[in-house]
Amino acid sequence: AAFSRLLAVAPAQLQLKRGCEVYYSPAMLQIEPERLCLEGTEFLLLELPLLSRPAYLDVLLQQLQLRGIVPLIAHVERYAYVRRNPRLLAEWISMGALIQINAQSVLSGDRFVRKLLKWGLVQVVASDAHSCAHRPPNLGKAMEHIGRICGTESARRLRDNARAVFNGEIPEIQRIHIPRKVLGFWI
Repeated sequence: AAFSRLLAVAPAQLQLKRGCEVYYSPAMLQIEPERLCLEGTEFLLLELPLLSRPAYLDVLLQQLQLRGIVPLIAHVERYAYVRRNPRLLAEWISMGALIQINAQSVLSGDRFVRKLLKWGLVQVVASDAHSCAHRPPNLGKAMEHIGRICGTESARRLRDNARAVFNGEIPEIQRIHIPRKVLGFWI
């Protein structure tokens, strides 16, 4: 009902779809995860625990793939275990998952986010907007910032990838750099 009311007042040129972040659960496969994908697509926006890597995540990613679902792992820059080991993202990408970060994180000046972008470990930038005041969209500003730090081609690819996901198409995956640790720093 709320979605219907929103559609009634949304500008005609604004295309809306139902979707949500789905919090990780090893029992996810028992609840028909296909019904939780972004409407009209096979993409499931998967939110993981912040502090510790969940048990059986690799198994879940593989099982989702076998069911024709593409996991899009939400705001990876928030996960402590990804910050400790960004190679996890390369593993997840090799398993068919896509990686998403938030526009606000791009604009925050976070050096880790900058590295993820430069390493090609991010396929989608999204707003995670909760309102215009708290966590505003800022996608345009984020894409401009990405253009300055990674080049306009990277910004274009990320913009096109978000559009592809929304349209249910597989986005372009650029060549990734697999980080390695040297003297305690990820390079």
